[in-house]
Amino acid sequence: MHQIVIENDFIRKYLGKDRVLLIPKDTPDAFLLEKNMLCKYIGAGGTVVLPNGITGIHRFAFLDDGKRLKSVTLPNSMTRIGRGTFRYLEELESVTLSDSVTEIEAGAFCGCIRLREINVPKHARVSGIETFRDCHALADPDGFVIVNGILFDYIGSNTNVTVPDGVRVIGVKAFTERRKSDNDRQIVSVTIPNGVTRIEAYAFDKCESLASVMIPKSVSFIGRKAFADCPNLKRLAIPATAAVEGEAFSKQTHVFRY
Repeated sequence: MHQIVIENDFIRKYLGKDRVLLIPKDTPDAFLLEKNMLCKYIGAGGTVVLPNGITGIHRFAFLDDGKRLKSVTLPNSMTRIGRGTFRYLEELESVTLSDSVTEIEAGAFCGCIRLREINVPKHARVSGIETFRDCHALADPDGFVIVNGILFDYIGSNTNVTVPDGVRVIGVKAFTERRKSDNDRQIVSVTIPNGVTRIEAYAFDKCESLASVMIPKSVSFIGRKAFADCPNLKRLAIPATAAVEGEAFSKQTHVFRY
């Protein structure tokens, strides 16, 4: 028989093996926890406030009922948002984080196309691997999705693109072409400002019309296939000291260091 404990705001049902079903008294939601980690959210979606004491979220916790989430507030007890935690929750519009969050892992909010409000602490370490990719509602007026100095996506209409000052990292697949028809925009040139230090994997992959890229001396790393499948990029100058991963460039591109 499961032990049930009634507290001021919650009912706790102990299921054994460190598993607890936490039921708030004033909402129709329930939270299945294991060792203080949210394993599954059970509820109607809408606006959800996670109880304090939760320290992490399983990547599939919102796979079912979470698809109806509109807004979520995370507790002070959470310091890390794990890989793919809120991935493809397409109805999610608002996320409230506490200053206790110090790390947001790869793909945490990827595909949250309606996400327009999130307060990422400036001290938080944010992965450059698709963490906010396809979060179109977060784009600035020029079409850039930038969080904590990382450029995650570009959905603007310009074919001659200048990356904004303040960007430190061009994230994975940030400019990868995703054309739906021959009439969609195709990037021709990109100017990268001084201060950018990393161009991550696949950043410009399949930009078939890309013919010119200005890379500053501040860039110290160019990731795998960053400029792969760019047949019109004939010449590319990169810093003499930049580390380059394998297959970073198209065979058609003559790369030289300066």
